[in-house]
Order: sequence, then structure tokens, then C-alpha cells
Amino acid sequence: MNIIEVDPSDREQINQLLERNTLSQLDPSSSKLNTIIFSDGTKFPLGWKLIDSKKIIRGIVLNLISEYTHKNKIYYASIISTWAVDKDYRKDTGKLLEKFLMQKNVDFLINGSAIKPVARRLINAKFLEVKNSDFKKVYFWVTNYKNF
Repeated sequence: MNIIEVDPSDREQINQLLERNTLSQLDPSSSKLNTIIFSDGTKFPLGWKLIDSKKIIRGIVLNLISEYTHKNKIYYASIISTWAVDKDYRKDTGKLLEKFLMQKNVDFLINGSAIKPVARRLINAKFLEVKNSDFKKVYFWVTNYKNF
């Protein structure tokens, strides 16, 4: 197994992986596989793929980056997106997650998944859990939505 960066040309194989795992495929208009270079020239990986010896993608985690500004300082958040691994390759899920966790130039990491197995892995990786059992409490408020 090899884990390397995702390339925009991987869309078809990624969609095949998603279909095998009964997940929604990437729409052709989706920007998830578009390279974004930020105003300061910073560029981030689109994500990482787990490939077998036949060069078939067996797992992916896509990397969505958001730029935030606070007190004139730019911060980058990396958001886990489109995470899937074929059942017979899930023993390598931790290695795939590690690539996401160890990326450079990121100020904080976010996962919005509500799936319990994912939550357990992230808590084991020292993510902090934001518990929100009643949705009447506001934990943050977006006031500058264009930079969110």
C-alpha cells in the first residue's frame, strides 16, 4: 500500500471508490478536486489516496481548506472531506488519517462527521469533541461569512 497526494485526474477512480462504499459521488462541478492557491501563495494538498499494487485507489481523504482572518492575521483550517476506504483495506485507515493530521501550514483541523467510528478514531488522535446535544446553544457565530 502506498499513500500519495490526490490529483484532479483521480476523479473517476474516486467516484468508483465512493460507489463501492455506497457514498455520494463527486459531482463534475464539485470544486473538491480544484487546486486553490491562497492570497499569500500557500497551496495545500487536495487530499491523500491509498493505492494498491495495481494502482487502484482503495481509500481517500479529501482536504478542504478555509482561510480565516482574525486581528489581521490569516489562519488556515483543514476540513476532513469525502473520507472512504474499501472494507478490505481499512487496516490502513490510520495511515491515511495520519497524512491528514501531519500536513504543514495548517493552523487547525476540523471534522464535521457524525459517524461514530470516525469520531472514535479522531478522539484517539487527540481531536477535541464539541458536544452539542441541544441545538439551541450557539458555540460560534459566523459574522464574516465571505472569509468563512
